Amino acid sequence: MQLKRGQSYLFHATDTGGSYNLVARLTPLNGATPVETPFTYDEASRTINYTIPQSMALSTIYNLDFVKKPAGNAASDRNVTQAAQTTGNGDNSVTLTSNNLNGTITQDLEHNLYNTFFRTSNYAAFSDKWDGMNSWQDLFNIATGNLYVLAKRGSAPETFDHVELYGKDTLTPALIQTVALPSPGWYSNIQNPLLYELYGSSGLRLNWREENDKGVGPLKAVNWRNAGGAPGDYSLETDDLQNSYANAKGGQLQLEYYLSWYAFQDFIDLRNAAAYQYINLNGNVPEATRRLLSAQNFTDLLPGNYPIQVQYTLPGTHKVTTTKQLQIRF
Repeated sequence: MQLKRGQSYLFHATDTGGSYNLVARLTPLNGATPVETPFTYDEASRTINYTIPQSMALSTIYNLDFVKKPAGNAASDRNVTQAAQTTGNGDNSVTLTSNNLNGTITQDLEHNLYNTFFRTSNYAAFSDKWDGMNSWQDLFNIATGNLYVLAKRGSAPETFDHVELYGKDTLTPALIQTVALPSPGWYSNIQNPLLYELYGSSGLRLNWREENDKGVGPLKAVNWRNAGGAPGDYSLETDDLQNSYANAKGGQLQLEYYLSWYAFQDFIDLRNAAAYQYINLNGNVPEATRRLLSAQNFTDLLPGNYPIQVQYTLPGTHKVTTTKQLQIRF
């Protein structure tokens, strides 16, 4: 987990209150025994690091707490001394006991630093979840401008939730990262030499979109969505926490391939800029501009296979844990 701003003072192992162990405590809402695992804080990267316990149950809602736990179990009356004084004789004697405080102590208490809830998957690993998908179909549709949009649809006992599809914020992008691999025919042999191979060398740049969003060559213009049988977008709800349980949401998943639509908009944008440059420079233009002006028309998707890479990443560290590939046949 990565913090938005550094707060190292929260994670000191010792302070005026005593010494502490830093632990991540995972408590199942179904009443099962909590699990604890140590965590460390890296001040340079503002990152909390811990190992996910192997004993965690599948399909279970957990309460996650990051806790400063007192290192010792000293008694709360450890600075108390007693003194006894007896007066009288025999049956008439009385013993008085007094408590004396010697110095001061600081009471050891747990400090809860952070709290959140999450549900574990029906599967121990993304590769298991991927292998559980079935009934794949290759589809296509026509987008605005009479351009092909490809799709791959399959059934899944557990679809993708909000954080997997869309992420949470800038520090937590979508856990499922999907990118098109250059197809040997349409992209590598036609669109890349025309639009992207010499991109920037002539001074021409895309104006209609941000380059970093889908990539200069728009290989990131592929996205997943939950289709039939499952909510389009879902996360844990208050009712799930109150019930201490949330069922997996099965249904259909669809991967949509928009490269042709983005490449067409790039073609129009760059070709108009190339024409303007040609006029301003009296025809003395770089090779990238000449390529754009020599193209008669835009070439839409051609029959063939369109490969796609799917990666599952960890939140915070963005470490890739699983890589899979699939192809859309057109």
